Amino acid sequence: MRKILAGFCAALAIGSILPLSAIAAPAFSDDFESGVNSSRWVPVNAGNSPLVGDSAHTFGSHSAKQVNAFTDGVSDVYYMKTTTSAINTIGTIAPGTKEVAKTMFWDDNVRNDASQDGSTDIRGALMLAGDRGSTDFYQLGVNSTVTVNDYFWRTQAQGNFDTGIARTQGWHELRIEVSPYTGSGDVKFFIDNAPAGTGNRRTAGPVDMNELRLGISIRTPDAPFWFDNVSLDVVPEPNTACMTLVALTFAGAALRRRG
Repeated sequence: MRKILAGFCAALAIGSILPLSAIAAPAFSDDFESGVNSSRWVPVNAGNSPLVGDSAHTFGSHSAKQVNAFTDGVSDVYYMKTTTSAINTIGTIAPGTKEVAKTMFWDDNVRNDASQDGSTDIRGALMLAGDRGSTDFYQLGVNSTVTVNDYFWRTQAQGNFDTGIARTQGWHELRIEVSPYTGSGDVKFFIDNAPAGTGNRRTAGPVDMNELRLGISIRTPDAPFWFDNVSLDVVPEPNTACMTLVALTFAGAALRRRG
């Protein structure tokens, strides 16, 4: 019986660390190969799209470039958010699972007043937010008002923080993981799989975190950023009890072989 249970738990533990695509299709994904589709993304507080299809940096033929308000002649550029029909309602995050939002993010690593408008505004990020009137969000990326040299993270409950991870030119994976509400340490941020910060959710209420945003909520004249391979999914957490049993089983088997 122990062998059967250990085998089951081993399969569960291995499954919990497989790539998301091996577990289930994402609740939302976009590689921008058909450009920035208006049925999936909608601009916020801007007459023109804050994201445009672009081929300068891609994982295929297209990515989404964050519009530079100075060079593109667009004022009050904010961000793009997913439409309400693009993502199915995820609902309250269930025990034993976590919600994962991620994107590939090209940072040109500009750190000065590229637009020459007298100020340095370099901001671009991935945000996971609650739609339908929910009041919580989590953000990861670049915000020059926090630091021009490092990446930053933010929660609605706590504000902005320096990750301590230096900005570098190139592609980086931004990942936000949200666990069921505890009020402490239930939001985790990662850059290129490295821990970048741990924050707190704002409320235990039924908050549907099913809105993705790309960009940032303010004019960004100096920001050269690109996004690609955006996704959102709910995945199982590793089963700690099963993984402990597996470890003990393997240890016991090793001792028997030595004996």
